Amino acid sequence: MASYGIDSMLVARPYLPLIINNVLPATKILSEISYYSNLAGLVLLVPAVITGFHEWWEIAKFKGENKFVDGVKVQSYPDRAFNVATIHGLLNVAVAAYSLYSWRARRLLPNHMPTTKMGLASAGMLVGLISSAALGGHLVYHEAIGVQRMGTGVEERKKMFGSGGGEKKAQ
Repeated sequence: MASYGIDSMLVARPYLPLIINNVLPATKILSEISYYSNLAGLVLLVPAVITGFHEWWEIAKFKGENKFVDGVKVQSYPDRAFNVATIHGLLNVAVAAYSLYSWRARRLLPNHMPTTKMGLASAGMLVGLISSAALGGHLVYHEAIGVQRMGTGVEERKKMFGSGGGEKKAQ
């Protein structure tokens, strides 16, 4: 995420106020930080994809109301959770594809400096990544996805906080 913000700032740097420009490090340093942050993100993408796809598959497999496996009722997920998880995943795929493109395009450029088009695309990817993070937070905190594997995370949350969330009830 730092990579996209830095890329956007590098493109906008000539238009920033002088007081901000004087505080920022040299453009070469910022472009190197951005490039290697992007590379670190690509490396850390592997475990995120594995666990994220596994969670999405569980939601897709048990989507709908009152699912039974071998006569035993299992936790099911509402269609809304599936839709949110799918949009979250698609946004992450778009950001990952752009990150790979950005890394490949910049690896041979002097100082790994992004082009103007890459800086503008990075601003869009930053918005997509923040949106995806918000959707991921919704899945964890409102749908209890990934909190307790195939357990009763939502029910326990409702007992602890009541149906509307908020503060813990008095014992």
